[in-house]
Amino acid sequence: MDFAYTAFGYAVRLTANDRRVLDAGRLSAPRFGATQPLPDNLAIELTLIVVPTLPDAPVPSDLASGIQTFGVGDVLWQAAPPWLHAMANIRERRACAALSPALAAEPRLVSRYILDRFVNNMALREGLGQLHATCVVKGDCALLLIAPHGTGKSTTAFHLLNTGYQLMADSLVYVRRRGDVLELMGYPTGEGRLTAEMEARFPHLRGQAAEITVHGVRKNVVDLREVVPDKITESSLRPGRVVLCLVERDGAGQTRAERLSADDTLRRLLPDTLYLDDLTAMAASLECVRRLVERAQCWRLTLGADPVELVRAIEGL
Repeated sequence: MDFAYTAFGYAVRLTANDRRVLDAGRLSAPRFGATQPLPDNLAIELTLIVVPTLPDAPVPSDLASGIQTFGVGDVLWQAAPPWLHAMANIRERRACAALSPALAAEPRLVSRYILDRFVNNMALREGLGQLHATCVVKGDCALLLIAPHGTGKSTTAFHLLNTGYQLMADSLVYVRRRGDVLELMGYPTGEGRLTAEMEARFPHLRGQAAEITVHGVRKNVVDLREVVPDKITESSLRPGRVVLCLVERDGAGQTRAERLSADDTLRRLLPDTLYLDDLTAMAASLECVRRLVERAQCWRLTLGADPVELVRAIEGL
């Protein structure tokens, strides 16, 4: 049994011996926004086998935190005994996993923590730039908010959705070079991650949600396609203008913006960017980030308490 979808321009082919695994693929597919296919029909091949003889112990709700990951060269091994044993060749973009029947019965977990992890790791080996960021777009302008978890970048982005912006990503932004053109791609597309505080502020964004834990904070993942489909973008963007904000909060009441140079921005970004064991891929990744920063208007944005003032300050950048 097979299921095909696209991710970051790659053709992904999922092969399985259990239809529930294909359901996991159907959950994964919408998280990867539309982008131009890559030349030479580059593909990612994922084979998942449900093994009836594996212990059928109940799957813990915190399975993701128990997945062990090891790598040697191009080989990536992931395991969460007795539910999961998986191996991938990242450069060849091939992976095979053995699943227990109990894990196969949890397509949401298979989708996010097995399929998506393999796809993201394989795409990164290409040399994509990666930023832990929330990204909203308006026209050909991309606004990236970069900050430590809990600073308020997601809350800020959701305030901006009421002023004509659309959400591209609330977790990761990838940068691909196509010649001299930069392309931004978001992951996961169409999803909002809301804390309990955010749900109280944005009740119209509530919907059927799945719970995840990010850095010890529980968040509800809402499919924004169901509740505010006009507030998201599901396509990659080749931006004409990029505004990059390093976001912080100091307890003061007023929103403040301070212009940063590209060099200062890079210096602040590098400790939290991507590091790969493949030097060629890492150099390509950092070059993508460098080019994006050099083309962007970079700011140090200190968030205030008044959302109206906050939005006004950002729109004036």
